Amino acid sequence: MNNRIKPVSDDDTGSQFDRLQASAIIEAIAASRIDPRPNIAAETVFAEIDALIDAEQSGS
Repeated sequence: MNNRIKPVSDDDTGSQFDRLQASAIIEAIAASRIDPRPNIAAETVFAEIDALIDAEQSGS
């Protein structure tokens, strides 16, 4: 895997913040890879919500 985060020079005043931000992003990506929740497409979720709303409004 290629490291796509560009290194920041030590004399940059925001370099420490940039490193912390990059670290947080890396941790979030790692956590998302081990997320046990099922991967469901947003279109599927919204279609099911629309069907539930339609059923509720029609009195079914």
